[in-house]
Amino acid sequence: MSEPFTKLTVSQQLVMKLRTQIESGVWRAGGNMPSLRSLADRYGVSLNTVQKAVRELSALDLIDQQPGQSGVIKSVRRSRPAAHQQIAWIEGYDPETVSSYWSEEIMRNARAMLTRADLRVTVLTYQYRQPDIAGQVMRLLEPIAGQIAGVFCPSIIPLLPVIEHIEQMGLPWMTVSPIHSSINHNFVSSDDLGGGSMAGRCFANLGVRRLAVLHFGIHELSQRNKTTGLCRGYLEQGQAPPVIDLVCCHDQEARSGHEAMAAYLKNHEPPQGIFATGDWLAVGAIRAVQEAGLRVPQDISVMGSTGIPSNRLLFSPTLAAIAQPVRQLGEQIATGLIHMVREGVSKVAGQSIPCQFIPGQSLNVPESIQKQWVADSLNPVPSQNDQTVEDSTANSDVSTLITEPAM
Repeated sequence: MSEPFTKLTVSQQLVMKLRTQIESGVWRAGGNMPSLRSLADRYGVSLNTVQKAVRELSALDLIDQQPGQSGVIKSVRRSRPAAHQQIAWIEGYDPETVSSYWSEEIMRNARAMLTRADLRVTVLTYQYRQPDIAGQVMRLLEPIAGQIAGVFCPSIIPLLPVIEHIEQMGLPWMTVSPIHSSINHNFVSSDDLGGGSMAGRCFANLGVRRLAVLHFGIHELSQRNKTTGLCRGYLEQGQAPPVIDLVCCHDQEARSGHEAMAAYLKNHEPPQGIFATGDWLAVGAIRAVQEAGLRVPQDISVMGSTGIPSNRLLFSPTLAAIAQPVRQLGEQIATGLIHMVREGVSKVAGQSIPCQFIPGQSLNVPESIQKQWVADSLNPVPSQNDQTVEDSTANSDVSTLITEPAM
């Protein structure tokens, strides 16, 4: 079976070499690693590369990192018993909404890799419109806690107590996106800040100066990063950020996007562009625009940010979108869980995966230009790998540019 990544960075190669020294017993538990400078000289790499590798070893729970130093070797822990071959996959459920392409695809790709590693997936569902979400999940976990090898759960605020409970049970866990700004391990996220920047560059190239952003929870990290990224994209094009109206939707369904956009258009001049934090919201918004006698894309350009295939949306015009890397998210969640279960460790370094631009008829720009945007999205500008997504947005101030319109 081929590995998800076929090309390792220099720091990843160094991590593999240093892990071999630790796990083979050459560097014994309780002893100090060689100094950062001596490691750089020994392996012919930069000091920055060594520091990245040491942080990775710390995230893998192989060393106790010391400020300005390499670290103290920890004991290599054994894997959980082979009998524990279940991964508990926690999923939110709402009988009033359609199935989620995003979560379906992440699970499908993760399940395929976990199955090849002889790990079964047991799905535990909770109702996210019901009170006491954390209590629901913990009651589901308790009866099978002694039979599972690890847990995946979405990183939403009501589930924070669940993570603490899972750690008390000694179980490995993974989430989508970091559960807190100070935590840089056990998550795989899409680069929503970079995806938002990509969308901002597209709208800037179209000359869009007024944007309506449809969201269903702007305080949620992913949606906040997408919106912040919009402003950054304009700056990357050498333009001042646009005026942005935040349009709040009840949930992520098309009907909510339709209702919110219809109400907005009754009270405001039409925007030049619409950016939705979910594709179904964008579909609903397009319907509202058309019902108001406006044209997409001639009057208003529209972009989504999920990347649902057009044959599932069944809607015309086809929707341009910033696509979430659902396949890679699922594979890397599985990779992290497999590693922790096999190696008997409790941490893996968090990682962020770039998004991709998907062309569509909802943008007022020729297909040839959109194809170039696709090519650009496949070769993203490197980001600062040492920061979490939360850290990257901590110093961004877009409050003077974004308004919540009165409906």
